[in-house]
Amino acid sequence: MFAIEKVWPTSEHYFQAQKHVGSPLEEDIRRAVGPRAAFKLGRSQQPRSDWAKVKDTVMYRAVRAKFEQNRKLREMLLSTGDAELIEHTVNDDYWGDGSGRNMLGCILMLIREEMRDSGTELGDESDRGCTVMMSWRVPLFAFFLTEITSYDPLRPDFSD
Repeated sequence: MFAIEKVWPTSEHYFQAQKHVGSPLEEDIRRAVGPRAAFKLGRSQQPRSDWAKVKDTVMYRAVRAKFEQNRKLREMLLSTGDAELIEHTVNDDYWGDGSGRNMLGCILMLIREEMRDSGTELGDESDRGCTVMMSWRVPLFAFFLTEITSYDPLRPDFSD
């Protein structure tokens, strides 16, 4: 994924690094081998002081970039139709459905809707609301296991 003039191996790398913008840890996270290592490094120190206020925007930008830059993933997301997208985990009560919040699912549904309607401007990144009116669920793990292993600056969308 390409964001902030850098290549990030995964959206997890980008998200975790944004907790530590401007510190040496930011680059350590970007260079971590695999998303699990990036996750661990991102949690190894306290995040920046405004993290609670900006984390939804950071996640929105990471997920938006991921699906804009990867044609196969974008097609997979759009193929979910009007399904309710659920990040099913008992370990995460904010991004997942542990408490019913499912913010990652909400962000994905927002991005899916924006991508469907090419004439619509990007949504309000700070909107924490999520109205769910869908009839079936799709697990999200398939969207987030994809890593980008190479980057060609002449083809920044990472498509085949």
